[in-house]
Amino acid sequence: MQNVKRVGWLLAILLWCSFLGKAGGSNGNLLRPVSFENLYIDDFYWYFQFRSQRVNTLPVVWNRLAANGLLDGKYANKDLEDADLYHLLEAMSYIYVVEPDSLQRGRLDSLAALVPKDFSDRTEVTWLKRARKESHPLYYQMAAFYRAALAYTRAGGQKPLLHWALQHAERLSSALLQKPDKIKERDLHPNMVLALGDFYLLTQNDTFLKAAVLMQKQMDGKDWGQEQGLYYAAQAWIAGLTGDRKMLEENHACWQEAVNRTMRITGGFSVRPDAVPETRFALPETMANMEWCIRLYGVTQDARCMELFERAMYNELRAGISFHGGYMARNLEMDEQKELVRDSISQVPLPQAISLIRNLAVLPDYYYATQNDTAVYINQYFRGEVTIKTKKLNMKLSTMSSMPWAGGFYMDIIADTPQKCTFYLRVPSWMTDDCLEGMGRYRYLPQSKQMGLLVNGVNKPVQVENGFIRVSGTWKKDDRIIFTFLSAVRTVVPKDSTEQPVPSLAYQRAPFVYCQEELDSILQKQCDCKVLLKESAPTRFALGLNGGVQIIEGRLYDLKSDSLQGKTLLLTPYFARGQRGSAKTKIWFPYFTKDKLK
Repeated sequence: MQNVKRVGWLLAILLWCSFLGKAGGSNGNLLRPVSFENLYIDDFYWYFQFRSQRVNTLPVVWNRLAANGLLDGKYANKDLEDADLYHLLEAMSYIYVVEPDSLQRGRLDSLAALVPKDFSDRTEVTWLKRARKESHPLYYQMAAFYRAALAYTRAGGQKPLLHWALQHAERLSSALLQKPDKIKERDLHPNMVLALGDFYLLTQNDTFLKAAVLMQKQMDGKDWGQEQGLYYAAQAWIAGLTGDRKMLEENHACWQEAVNRTMRITGGFSVRPDAVPETRFALPETMANMEWCIRLYGVTQDARCMELFERAMYNELRAGISFHGGYMARNLEMDEQKELVRDSISQVPLPQAISLIRNLAVLPDYYYATQNDTAVYINQYFRGEVTIKTKKLNMKLSTMSSMPWAGGFYMDIIADTPQKCTFYLRVPSWMTDDCLEGMGRYRYLPQSKQMGLLVNGVNKPVQVENGFIRVSGTWKKDDRIIFTFLSAVRTVVPKDSTEQPVPSLAYQRAPFVYCQEELDSILQKQCDCKVLLKESAPTRFALGLNGGVQIIEGRLYDLKSDSLQGKTLLLTPYFARGQRGSAKTKIWFPYFTKDKLK
């Protein structure tokens, strides 16, 4: 009988999952992420990031939980909330798919087995007898479970968590719609709106969407502090799902205003009305605004949203955990130019560690997306494979790229039968002369653009439309598309409208912003040291530095010396700072021009 039940659960789960990416309705123009279990990642950068989490980060977190009695139901510490465990389950599911092994599978199933069997029959269910003080609202906890259940199922989980999650979500949604006056404000959270919207796309069950709309209205005007970006993410998502163009336009305009006013060179920004452009930032705010960017991108296809998401991902979010996964920022408040202190994962507060692991682990969901069952958006470039399945497409893409350290991308199409499809290749903003096409507080110094497009060996004109190169055709097995683009060092300067005491510049290569760490400094204490504007800066790959990074070797000049001889200015990626010990950093460098020497 148990085997029969298990088969029934699996069939139900597979049926629900089969809707993913195939749902019709009025949401055809939305971008639907290609789910992570359809990807195979084999690049030098992200594959090793996920591997380091599996090898060095997750075991420490797991052992800390086990040592404190989590697996025995005796966890007594007041440092966790239920959502932390759901986030861990979600992260482990993603990492298992990228880097599978039997030990990880066992831990994943052990964690899932802790979810109470009566979850779907109750409104409030907790794993922990003593949740930490100031825990997130109830619906934040539930939304975290919904996402974890979906991720675990996609990763091949045997327990019917998705079945329970959908039952629970439908029961909760129906109850709220029947008695909206019973909604408790203290229980609300934007993550529930996002999760219900996702479930609506998965099942086309209108109950989920109606409940999400109701919750969204109930949250209007509430201040979410550092998580304000999640509110705007939920607003954009609901506007896209319901076709509310007015709300979507207002949301889009709010995003543009916030980016113009407060965007940092490292990609983060703030939506708080009292925020001013400054170097200090908090990773919870970065993660919330990254969610806003990705949701807004999904409903508008505004390439600038993905650009900002990418920049914050590579520079701010990635800075939270060391390259090998063994150390983490001491606190989630960071500063562009001040020293970054890292502690061992064994000492970092568990909620902080789990939050960062989760937000890094889910990145594969954002690599590819489909639209109207006939278009494929390539959002991020990496080496590996992806399977695309919609109502009208069934193909595999084998991809090769040197990103993020260098440019270039090609993909081979593998399809059993010819298929008509349009590919949208995102053109990174660092290939253009303006950081965000007129937005933001900075701009790139002009340089020649080196982009090329070949389709089956034939040169095609490169026409960039709204941040994408559009390539349409009927594709068959072994067709190849090559998009060449050069990752040169770009010089970034503030726009004329951005106040700056001393004319300064910064360096960027591909998505990475570069900085000088104090231990690499030369003439750091001499205030009249400057760089020469428009001077080329060579790069090289330093395999033994910070786990292997591309470095820039610029020139720094002491203008007070008798002979103007440049000294090497060694710059490393911003995300890698603090991995050789706590040290101050510097992103902006005063510059001079050749005419000043006359």
